[in-house]
Amino acid sequence: VAATLGACTTALVVTPLDVVKVRMQVHVCQSSASSPTAAAVGGAATGMRSAGGDALLCHDPASHFRNIFDALVRIPQQHGIRALWRGLSTTLALAVPTTGLYFTFYETLLLTLTNTSSSSSPSSSSSSSIPPQTALFCGMTARCATATIAAPLELLRTRIQASTTTTSSSSSSSWLSSLRSSGKMSGELGGMVTKGGWRGLFRGLGPTLLRDAPFSAIYWASYEFLKAEHGLPRLLNNHVNSGHNKNNNTTTTSSGLGTYVAAGSVSGMVAAAVTTPADVVKTRMQAGDGSRAVLMREVVKDVMNTEGPAGFTRGIAARVAKVTPACAIMMGSYELIKQVWTV
Repeated sequence: VAATLGACTTALVVTPLDVVKVRMQVHVCQSSASSPTAAAVGGAATGMRSAGGDALLCHDPASHFRNIFDALVRIPQQHGIRALWRGLSTTLALAVPTTGLYFTFYETLLLTLTNTSSSSSPSSSSSSSIPPQTALFCGMTARCATATIAAPLELLRTRIQASTTTTSSSSSSSWLSSLRSSGKMSGELGGMVTKGGWRGLFRGLGPTLLRDAPFSAIYWASYEFLKAEHGLPRLLNNHVNSGHNKNNNTTTTSSGLGTYVAAGSVSGMVAAAVTTPADVVKTRMQAGDGSRAVLMREVVKDVMNTEGPAGFTRGIAARVAKVTPACAIMMGSYELIKQVWTV
């Protein structure tokens, strides 16, 4: 329940940043050398260069965004303010069950492993901190399981957010109406099966796991360390005590809402930045129409040839800006509701 309520709040707040991230990652500018006809068909200069030093030209300047703020202004201008919440219904359908499963899997694994460790080593039971390697393993395992289950809806959400049309069945010109239409998502998923077979529903699962597994490993190991008594609470208390009375050793090292929010923000920011390359590959693979199979190595090669290593950081600012508050809201609401629920 705590995870589900937190997921709903998070989805409503950060979906615009998710839309911006996907649009920036999907949009591709071609070099003048690899595409000799770019200038002839009206390719606009972007001020960017490929790995080989060739100027990058854009066939669709309307979809070329310089940064997050440029996208947040121009997307509503081009498609209306509701375009920033494109795919919200799919996001909610994805977040509500999978977030609950994710946190349940994580807490169950964590409880099982910590109980086993405590019984085999009684001296470790006195410590309230969770070993980083335990949190790392539990986070990776839980995330891989839920990511695999949710792969079809994740694919659908990416395609909806990447689309710039407003007339197709996947349009979100009114996300409220899409929330009421329960048959729309099933129809879209059915179309994916028709084009790519049942395996097509799991397109991009490889890079999704390459993104989510290390993300969860970094996130949970960092989060459990930071929220523990020897983490942020101790750091804050030392700072407060040093400013008041250095001789006073009475400190309170309890974790509160501020600790959970701060720990979630910092952990999410680091994990999001590190895993952006896999996120770029995953988005590029899933944004296609599914008419042909796209291999992960093909996408990696294409990004490297057209944009160089910098191409794998496309949308990193939007991703970090989305994940950081999302983790803060998620962990703050989750820990708070969990405490109230267990009172």
